[in-house]
Amino acid sequence: MTKLKAGSPAQPSQTQDFYQQTVNAFNSMLTSLLSETPNIESLQDILIHTNGWIESQKNYERERAVRSTNYILKFVSEHLDFNITQEFSLLGHLVALLALHIADRVKDIGLQAAEATYYLHYIVMGKLAREMENKHKNKKGNVVKWFREDFFVSGPSVFFNNITKVAKAFGEHLSPSQISELALRAIDNLTHEDNAISQGAGLLLSSFLQECGTDMEDLPMIVKEIYKHLPDITDYVTKEEALKALRNLASKRLIGVVDILLECSLDCDNHVEEMWKALACDPYSNMRLIRPLLKRLQDEDPLSEVCNRRHSKSLMPIAATNALCVILSLPESADAIQGRFSQLLIALVTQIYFVIGAGRRGSRRLSNAESPVTPLSSAIEALKNLIACAGYIKEYNILGLQGCWDMLATPDNFFEGVFYLIRTLFAFNKMHLKLTFKQANTYLRRPDIKEKTIGMAFFTEILFHVEIGLLFVKQDILDVLREWMVQACPLMQVFSIRGLGYFLQHSFEDEVLEPFLAPLLTCALDADRNIAKESIKTLQNMFRHLDTEDFAPLGMTLIPHLLRYFNDNDNELRSSSIGLFGMLLKGIKDGTKQSLKEEVLKALVPLLIQLMDPWSKDASRDALLTCIRYMNWGDVPKEAAEIDPSVSHFYTYGNICKYLMHKNRQMLPEMAAQIVGYLKSRFTSHRQAAAILIGCNAEYMKTDFSTKEIEDIYIALRELQADREPSVAKTAVAAAEEFLRHCGHRVHPNIISKASVRRSSVGSDTRK
Repeated sequence: MTKLKAGSPAQPSQTQDFYQQTVNAFNSMLTSLLSETPNIESLQDILIHTNGWIESQKNYERERAVRSTNYILKFVSEHLDFNITQEFSLLGHLVALLALHIADRVKDIGLQAAEATYYLHYIVMGKLAREMENKHKNKKGNVVKWFREDFFVSGPSVFFNNITKVAKAFGEHLSPSQISELALRAIDNLTHEDNAISQGAGLLLSSFLQECGTDMEDLPMIVKEIYKHLPDITDYVTKEEALKALRNLASKRLIGVVDILLECSLDCDNHVEEMWKALACDPYSNMRLIRPLLKRLQDEDPLSEVCNRRHSKSLMPIAATNALCVILSLPESADAIQGRFSQLLIALVTQIYFVIGAGRRGSRRLSNAESPVTPLSSAIEALKNLIACAGYIKEYNILGLQGCWDMLATPDNFFEGVFYLIRTLFAFNKMHLKLTFKQANTYLRRPDIKEKTIGMAFFTEILFHVEIGLLFVKQDILDVLREWMVQACPLMQVFSIRGLGYFLQHSFEDEVLEPFLAPLLTCALDADRNIAKESIKTLQNMFRHLDTEDFAPLGMTLIPHLLRYFNDNDNELRSSSIGLFGMLLKGIKDGTKQSLKEEVLKALVPLLIQLMDPWSKDASRDALLTCIRYMNWGDVPKEAAEIDPSVSHFYTYGNICKYLMHKNRQMLPEMAAQIVGYLKSRFTSHRQAAAILIGCNAEYMKTDFSTKEIEDIYIALRELQADREPSVAKTAVAAAEEFLRHCGHRVHPNIISKASVRRSSVGSDTRK
């Protein structure tokens, strides 16, 4: 070779000519090697060495490697004697390299890569020519159309600036392993510093996954690699193509993609969240995405229709909840959830129940400042998103204002939150009411007791809505309630009894309800307060349907039990017990009245006390009148029949006490003992009423009580004068004065003087 002198005018031209001659010589050497052994194996041996240079950062090295590859592939495609029957294992890798550099920022490299891709495809077609002559299908059984219709028309430039067409041309001819290899190569280049290459990689990946994602091997690896590379993709167009590739893959293998994404990040980090949003925003994936996530939320196989018992340590429901939390926050999900709203609603509430461990008592909810995102907070947020996404905006706002979300987050208040949720959710919009009731019924047949419990909570609370009695056969609903009323699980008993109480808002024949009476009476005697409370409330509703005179005698054994709840701290239980007591008493026939007189006399003081109770005053007045009639005491006093709130309580109670003492004065000692006990009640109205009753009965005590009994009652009144409630303290002072007016001569002067000093001190403190 001649060494050119520096500075020679002919140097640039001669140098270029010499360079080109050298390249041509090397290419001729390569083709000579191929001519000696014209087969695919020899071709691959050469390509292994040139492929590495195609990825060079230096333009001239990259250009030389692509040009040489183009030259070699053209040579092979033009020689009919070349043996191309062997396996072309390097095909996937080579297609990826050439396709990536079709998008090269150097135009000439792109053109050379496009031509090389053209000749490579020609070789592949030649390899399949014999098969196609006999049968116009490739080895996968697909009819090869693109080759005949488009390939020869456009010529070698057909692939230039058109990576999508590369996927159409090669997709159906690559083996599953070659498709995976190509996809992994494309994913690695998503983070290439050259945006032209990274964008080409994104387009290559999305195009091939659209064409042949179904046939690809190593699905978990591909999805996880996309997830792994996503944070490092800086180019917006590239990231969009990567997410499009995920959508294309999901359109063919959705369940697999869903499961892998759930495994990628249990907590649904920002990058998995981005991937979920990409799927949710795709119309095709969006309509199919909810079902597999719902199955995983229920800890079930998406491909199975069988409901299995949930695995207590499975993390899949938590991951599915986090994914749903993201997806349900998107407006695009509104249409997709309409057919599955009821299933999602119950499943998410079930998930909250599993996470919270609602069976544990004494737990407290962390404030927002104390708690980060947790499985519990995520499940509640997903539920909120579901309700808003389904269009229940008014209901959503009401639930928030009433503290429903906080109830659901607290073990002690969880089911109260569920009840409030169900009542409010369907108060205005009944669209999903019927389907939710059906779904709740299916949960009653699930193998897990917690799922059954949630099913029963929904089933019975939905009966609060009167429309259910019009949409379903009443007897079928009653059969379900009766079945679960006798179960061993206390919660299931409470819910079924509660549901029966709601369902009694409809009209029923006596013979339909009669079978429920005996189990309800048994439940009302249960030691579990919740079972007893719901039973007593429901029996009240039932006796509004049944003939009291016919069925009340069955409840006689319940009356002594009801008396225990007359002083209960639970307002609802106290009021219901008094109401049921009055109902049963009305139905007792004359022949059995004598046996209950002792219980009736014991009930008088609690009923008198609660004439001032805002919760139970109406039920107490009715029960008191019933007691008077039951005792056959004649005309009922006007003050008891109709209490005038504008009249002094001392006047009203005074007339009632006068009437009672006239009818049965011998019961005064026992009544007084009961009244004194109420002076220490936790309820303000009860303490106030007890003080008034002592004042009103003082004139009858002066002759019938011992001195010690008189002094003990006065001391109790004196202590009440220091009550924390000013109204009670004031009433106690007035009652004490009335008591001293009648019984003061029997109280030791020292006791009275101590009371005067104490009264003076209390008055001074009050004025201050």
